[in-house]
Amino acid sequence: MFKKTASKFIVFGAAIAALTGCGSYPLAPVAETGDRSMTLDMAQQGGGIIIKRAGYQTAAAASDVRYLSIHVVSYNGKQGTVSQTIGWPMSKDVSFNGLKGDTYTVRVDALDQSYGYLGGLIQEGVQVEEGKVTPLSMKINLKTNQPVLGGLDLGVTIEGDDSSTPAPIATPTPAPVATPAPVAAAFSDDFEGGLGKWQASWTKSSYSSATAATTNWNASTFAANGGAKGATPGGSDGQVTETGTYALTLASNANLSGNARSALRFDLSKFTAQNYFKTAKFQVDASADGGATWSQVYDQTANQTDWKRVEVDLSAYKTSTVKVRFRYTYDYYLGTDKMSAPVIDNVYLGAF
Repeated sequence: MFKKTASKFIVFGAAIAALTGCGSYPLAPVAETGDRSMTLDMAQQGGGIIIKRAGYQTAAAASDVRYLSIHVVSYNGKQGTVSQTIGWPMSKDVSFNGLKGDTYTVRVDALDQSYGYLGGLIQEGVQVEEGKVTPLSMKINLKTNQPVLGGLDLGVTIEGDDSSTPAPIATPTPAPVATPAPVAAAFSDDFEGGLGKWQASWTKSSYSSATAATTNWNASTFAANGGAKGATPGGSDGQVTETGTYALTLASNANLSGNARSALRFDLSKFTAQNYFKTAKFQVDASADGGATWSQVYDQTANQTDWKRVEVDLSAYKTSTVKVRFRYTYDYYLGTDKMSAPVIDNVYLGAF
């Protein structure tokens, strides 16, 4: 008689090596700029999803990277979500049980020693079948300070521990336990496909004479964090002209009813709050009743010089009719003039 124990994710983080002419690695430091290719292979076996391999395909490694945060979220809400932050360079056993073959969203974030966000990637619609390996190929753009020699590599395998056991002894049947509510499906959008999941609107300020905004929220190549496009109310030059409030609202309801904890995460670009007599603010609202009523959950009123990762706790929103909206308000009482607009990217709404 053999007994199979719970499957384990075994995560191996390879050390950042100082290589001296090994293989095709360079002999001089190489700065970390531009995209870095990352590949992941996923499979389902032994009662859980496994990431068989994840690696940076580059000769230069960033000394700033200290952790990888991996999130695997099912689409239909029946299989739930798993996430783990992996320290590097080190190895750690992580147990993820209960995720079956399904359609998943995979997110990987690179973090520094203070858990600051250095870059990330999202892959939606990942089909995972039992006994089959699903290869993924994605791009991650790292913001780093120090170039070093070597390479980063992460491998994940599954281990099933089979051992001989004596014949089983009959035991009383335990009382049935109530099945917990499933984790609701997550929503994510990197805006590479446009704004099909959103509704854009503009409300002019009280003293504006404009009848319409020259620009409104759009998926633009002006700026992005890890891909080709981000969402902004600005035009091709990244600026708005008319004063008023530019709103971007999630078109469909999100179901957070089964989550113990939920969060809204997004990347926010450089932000200008004041430029002489021109002022601006960026806010986020959430609704538990499909947009009938709203509550402000985030407020950005200070200047910001670079991209940052924003996380808003929405654990109190335990309904199946949750919506979020982003609001950018531009104010200039002297008339009409251009103002730099913010950009958002890599929106995630779901369990954490």
